This record gives sequence, structure tokens and C-alpha cells, in this order.
Amino acid sequence: KAKEIEIASFKGNDFTFQVGEFVIGNMGDALQREHLGETLEWLFGCLGGHLKALPFSLVLFKVNVNSIWFSWLASTPRVTKLALWTDPFSGPQDIISLLSEPLVSTSTQWLFPELESIGTMIARGYAKSKILEMVKARHSFIEAQRKDAEHCVLKPFKEIVLRRG
Repeated sequence: KAKEIEIASFKGNDFTFQVGEFVIGNMGDALQREHLGETLEWLFGCLGGHLKALPFSLVLFKVNVNSIWFSWLASTPRVTKLALWTDPFSGPQDIISLLSEPLVSTSTQWLFPELESIGTMIARGYAKSKILEMVKARHSFIEAQRKDAEHCVLKPFKEIVLRRG
């Protein structure tokens, strides 16, 4: 019985989707990345919609945060683990910025609110400071929401792994 789902998105349209020992992979142009969300919805329909309740582990390589695929990732699964692999000179600033504040300024909706583990490669001081700002912002929000115990939105990090690029 599967306890977690892992989606690994590599360069271009290459990805793997794993539920327990069941693995689907895509290499090349067989499936375009912009159709991945609808493909996963179809797959959940076939395997059982209950799978969406499982925790997701995402391994993302150079993800475009403005893509339809990322919008699906941001709105659908329960992401608890996130590994970001990017060009060591650019770093994961786009997604780190999105993790640093609510999705809408007047909202309490955050990107990946159940995120407990994050790992990334960093090379520049700017990326390090962005990650530190993100951690501070999320934990400040967590502390503020503890006063209203019935309405907890974010989980605290259990693990932060920074690798030098």
C-alpha cells in the first residue's frame, strides 16, 4: 500500500510519477509538460482519487512557476517534501519567493502549506538570504497562527537541506 507519491520533473518534458512500486516515466516529447496536470488527474481517476490525500514529494529541476503544470502542483496535492535542483548560478529564487508569503496578500493561503522538508542547491549569497527570509516568514506566520489554534494554516519545517552548488 502506497504511503507517498513522488513526482520528479527533470529538464524539458522528462518526469517520473511514482506511487509505491508503480512508476510511470516520460522521456522526450511523448507527453508535453503543460499536459501533465490533466494526465495526473486522469491517472488519479484510474488509480483512485484517494491517492490525492497521500503526501507528495516533489523533485523539481528548473520549474517555471508561471506554467500551467506548476499551477496544478500548487493547487492539487499535499506537498510535504520539496527538492529543488536548478542551475547553480541562478538558484531557486522564483519558487522560494512564492513560499515566503501568502499567495494573495489578504489571504492565509500559502503555497504548499503542509511542506515539512525542503532541500535545494545554493551558490550565491542572494539565494541564501532568500531562503533565510522564507524560513523566517513562514515561522513568523506559524507563531502568529498558534494564538488561533483552530485555524492552523502552515506546518513548521522538520528538515531544511542546503547543498552548495
